[in-house]
Amino acid sequence: MNILMKVKLDRKKRIIFFDEICSSYIIFNLVSDFDVLYSTRFFGPMVFYLCWFKKLDNFIAHLIETSNIDDCVRVITLYSLINEQKINENSTNPLDLIKV
Repeated sequence: MNILMKVKLDRKKRIIFFDEICSSYIIFNLVSDFDVLYSTRFFGPMVFYLCWFKKLDNFIAHLIETSNIDDCVRVITLYSLINEQKINENSTNPLDLIKV
């Protein structure tokens, strides 16, 4: 097998793997079962995925329900950085980011 064919096969495997991972993130988001991935190497990429595709509603609700307000503020900050949305960084109270 030549190197070009191997690269194409590797790329195809990565694309299939990526599709499977994204499908898993969608399922975790739909059932709001985020604790399963907590403390795994997949948790951070899942948060990034949710921020990138603007699907944070269930995750933010989960963080608030479990009293992880600091994490909620961090996720909202990450979301604003990824999507280039302004947030009030001058606020002295980080909870101002969560208020709707």
